Amino acid sequence: MTGHSRFFAYKKISRFLLLALCLSLPAKYAAAAEYVLRFSHWTPATHVIQRTVETWAAAVEKASNGRIDVQIYPAQQLGAAKDHYTMASLGIVDAAFIAPGYTPGRFPMITAAEVPFLVNSNVAGPASVAFDGWYRKYAPAEMSEVRYCLSMMQEPGVLHSARPLKSLDDFKGLKLRVATAALGGYFGQIGAAPISLPAPEVRGAAAKGVIDAVTYGWKTAQALGVNEVFKNHLDFPIYSLATSFVVSKKFYDKLPDDLKAVIDGVCSPEWAGKLGAIWGAWEASGRDAAKKDGGQNIYPAPKALQDGLKAAAAGSLAKWKKDAAASGGDVDAAWQDLRKALADKGALLQ
Repeated sequence: MTGHSRFFAYKKISRFLLLALCLSLPAKYAAAAEYVLRFSHWTPATHVIQRTVETWAAAVEKASNGRIDVQIYPAQQLGAAKDHYTMASLGIVDAAFIAPGYTPGRFPMITAAEVPFLVNSNVAGPASVAFDGWYRKYAPAEMSEVRYCLSMMQEPGVLHSARPLKSLDDFKGLKLRVATAALGGYFGQIGAAPISLPAPEVRGAAAKGVIDAVTYGWKTAQALGVNEVFKNHLDFPIYSLATSFVVSKKFYDKLPDDLKAVIDGVCSPEWAGKLGAIWGAWEASGRDAAKKDGGQNIYPAPKALQDGLKAAAAGSLAKWKKDAAASGGDVDAAWQDLRKALADKGALLQ
């Protein structure tokens, strides 16, 4: 074979190899995506929220046939936890995982999820379906700067502390890191000194004695290293909270109708339940892990403490109703609607 012939044979083989390579790659790599969706969240990549975002992102990419490429930025890479709603509303990111309770007073209706003793344990999936379906009535007004996607309810959290908490007197002056302002108000009623800290700073604060206790789900406490410092765990679920996925209107509005339908398809009560179940199962597994760890003290709540903590929830409900009333509407009816929605899914704590 002459050099000229070898050259054209090589080109022919190269074309076939390139074609085979392209056909073997997923659609998102075989052709450049038409749109890049930057999804930001503030939990570490080792936290289950990363997995829920990856699950959602994979569904978007599959349903769009690779026309939307979702890029995930965890661990506050693009901004602080409390700023994620604003980041999405301004189009700084295209979608975000938010904790509405991190911005007190801004989202009064959704903080109904934070009233203590509202939901059962081990039903985070059904609870998320119910809560998301209920909140969709209020989201367009309360989160008007973004495209609301879905909300998940956390598996009910417990108290992790430096010393056991066995009576209401043990809460007097307790430096307690709380997840939200509403929880701060609740524990403040019984004498605790609530402290607000971003999740990434909690372990360091615990190690330095800045805080005496923290409200967290079982597995989150382990994922963030809190159980390495706080080895006493009150085995009495107290609170939940709602977190949400939101999409930038700037990103959504530039999509053609068929790709808007893709986003709409993964923003639903069904998807809230699917992702909530992933989070809930992961969180609940932390209790079993803690029980197997001989260095952890898991103890029950005495009856008097249970009664006192439950009685204090009435103040939280009254505060929520007062705050939510400023949004207009019948808050008593809204509360009953939420309880019914949760009860219908077997998620209401009776």
